[in-house]
Amino acid sequence: VITMWALEAACFSDFDQSLFVVTPKTGFSIGGVINLLYGYNTSKKIEDFPGLGHHQISLVVNMNRKVLSGE
Repeated sequence: VITMWALEAACFSDFDQSLFVVTPKTGFSIGGVINLLYGYNTSKKIEDFPGLGHHQISLVVNMNRKVLSGE
């Protein structure tokens, strides 16, 4: 288990307006295969999108051909 960081850029849209956000993330990685990250959206205008908040939790599973083929 190692600590890690990441940076995510995303554009949210409701087809009437759009919002570009940058989310710095930090968390833990198990062998680079399973990552659990916490991020905080930095945009001040995220309140314009009901249902979206500043906090984000991500679970990322990276699979390669060996994992998929069962080797």
